Amino acid sequence: MSIGNILIRPQLLARQNNDADAQTMDLFFGLMMQLSQDFAAGGNSSKKIIAAIGDEQHELNTLIQSLVPKLEGANATMMSWLNPYLSIIDGIKNEDFSDPSQMGQVIDKIFELAAKIISDLKSDKIAALLNNLADIVENDLELKYATFEQLFLSFFNRIVDALEADFLGGVQTDEAVNQFALARQARRLEKLLTDLLKANPLPAFNVRLLVAEFQRQLEMDGWDTSLDAIQGQLEKAKQIISDLIPVIKMVLDLQGTRDISPGKRYSWYASWFLDEGTTVADPFNLENEPFAQDMGLGSGQTLPIGTGFLEVWTQFSKIVSSIAKAIIYGLQIDKDRKVSPALTMGWQITMAILSMFSSAGESETLADFYKFINDDTFQKIITKVLAIGGSFEEYPGGFWEWLLDIAPAASSRQSDGTEIPDLVCDLFLSLFTLINSEAKNKDRIKGFTALGRYGGTRIASLALGRKDLYYQVFSDNFGLTVLAILSGGAITYAFEFIGWLLSGAVSRGFSDRYWKFESEGFSLVTEFLGDKNAFGGILLNSHKEFFTTWGDFWAGKTDKGAFGVKVSKDQDGKITRQEIKFKGYPEQSSSPYKLPFPKSKPVLCLQSHQGFSSHNYRKGQIYAVDFLLLPGQDILAMRDGVVEKAIDTFEKKEEDHNYILIRHDPDPAHDLGENGNLLPCSYARYEVAKNESINCMVNTKVKQGDIIMKLGSRHGFLSTDYLQVTVSADKDGIIPSIPFVFNDIEGNGVPETGKYYVSGNGK
Repeated sequence: MSIGNILIRPQLLARQNNDADAQTMDLFFGLMMQLSQDFAAGGNSSKKIIAAIGDEQHELNTLIQSLVPKLEGANATMMSWLNPYLSIIDGIKNEDFSDPSQMGQVIDKIFELAAKIISDLKSDKIAALLNNLADIVENDLELKYATFEQLFLSFFNRIVDALEADFLGGVQTDEAVNQFALARQARRLEKLLTDLLKANPLPAFNVRLLVAEFQRQLEMDGWDTSLDAIQGQLEKAKQIISDLIPVIKMVLDLQGTRDISPGKRYSWYASWFLDEGTTVADPFNLENEPFAQDMGLGSGQTLPIGTGFLEVWTQFSKIVSSIAKAIIYGLQIDKDRKVSPALTMGWQITMAILSMFSSAGESETLADFYKFINDDTFQKIITKVLAIGGSFEEYPGGFWEWLLDIAPAASSRQSDGTEIPDLVCDLFLSLFTLINSEAKNKDRIKGFTALGRYGGTRIASLALGRKDLYYQVFSDNFGLTVLAILSGGAITYAFEFIGWLLSGAVSRGFSDRYWKFESEGFSLVTEFLGDKNAFGGILLNSHKEFFTTWGDFWAGKTDKGAFGVKVSKDQDGKITRQEIKFKGYPEQSSSPYKLPFPKSKPVLCLQSHQGFSSHNYRKGQIYAVDFLLLPGQDILAMRDGVVEKAIDTFEKKEEDHNYILIRHDPDPAHDLGENGNLLPCSYARYEVAKNESINCMVNTKVKQGDIIMKLGSRHGFLSTDYLQVTVSADKDGIIPSIPFVFNDIEGNGVPETGKYYVSGNGK
């Protein structure tokens, strides 16, 4: 059966107009599946798409040409930002880095540079920089947000036109029909999403308002406090490295006395530039290497940034990056996030030590060793293996739960907070390389585009918000989910595009490599999926990175307990949601709640307040909490109350859950509803209960710490077993969750996703 017959199905075409969401789901997944298969196989549809987006004679080329004369002003503004950093660099770039006696001065200057970077990453300075960046794009380069929208639309139309061309030109082959079918489905998907967008318009894109909100979110997340902690740890690291200098000097002196022929040495800068492990004869004279011309270092003229500085900066930035990651993992352990961080912290410390001593000897074997361990692919694989392996101790239950919930979470947490060290490292290496802008130098722009994409995911998350467009992939609002992901991916890519523009402003010449494919066959797939050019970002990576960031960005953000939702139904059963305000989190010290499981070993909080999976505005249960426990474990009452409802006889059906509902007498500090109004009572809901395990009857009193039920299994073959507790304002779920805190959780009493807790409840 041809692709066309699969995609254009009579039952799909016969659907009613009000079934737009189901049509959107079918169209979207059908297109993604067929395009993915075709792309992996190197099919003609993919080749047509690549040819269409790689055609230089389109709107992009016109846009680039219009930007060239405007680069001068943008370059002047950027250099005013960079001068404070460059002044530090000027103090060391002409040093003789091969002389061990200069190592102390080099280390001092590099740590001075690192300290300034951390200082300039404070939330208020990030906000000022983003606003300045918006001014550059809008004023110096005269680009508006509409420019990017038009650019994306141009790419879409060019791709669809290419797929339609053969069939509309009279070609009747199966291949032409299939490509035409893909194009028709893409057009229909565009129409459905356009209609959805008209019915559910996106928020206005106001950059300064978004930046102000971004700064507020950073401050609420304790961003500045974390930077201060990292700065303090870097000061300790500086002292440790300084103490090691005599040892390094001694090793180098001993090495110099040996009567051996020099071998190949590992070059940090050449390896970074060429995206592969590289050995050289002399890393401080890269101009003499065979690949010097490809790096723009073999012209014979004096370069603004010397290769000696580039080599040492690359090595030491890798050292500092590893130390920073180890510190971040150490801070995660301090927060009881104790699984993969412990292993990956050890790995990063090992990498830092190996990097520090890498220049202590010369041999081809040693160079090959560093060539291997510094390979990007190896680094990614080893950290993922450490994270997933460590996650085994995090789950006390079965394989499917580990596979579907714990291992991916641990793997994701492995990279939490470590993006910044890598981004800063790549940014400055890209910057120094672009200042030496010759030959292929202007193509090394990853530090700018990756940073742009990183910031873009967060701005896009802010732009789309946490309410009406906060959907799950498999929600009943799939069309809006697709629209949100496409819109967020477009915004994310716009910021990557800005990174490309800024790299052009620094080098005064745009990277052509960014807009080209240079591979064929399977290598083309890896080029597309990687960061080699723009097209993986436009069509895939920006949307993927936006979606993976979106939930994490909003997780836990409840405005300190003030953000809430009210749910109502009209006569037709249509659900509407309305944002409401609470007074905020009550005081932890006076909380009547304790954790709902016995005193024993630590228990993992699988999902807490404003969790992306299900504790969000769309689901209503913003303040629900999930604890990872085994079926059959005793569940305790969090607070004194009266049993309002108890169900433990449901058969295992998808829509049925056993649960117990306990009513609490009003507490003037902890039972507050909308606008801080005192509730007549509150209700705690515990689910799911094991069949016939609830041991207290309706209208009976329970005391805090009483065993009220045993945990049951969730429905479905691949489901995770966990206890969910929620406190609501009413038993009918009109205000389905209100903020509450636990007395036996230190600090503010609010549980955090991914953190372990030991209960203080029970007899």
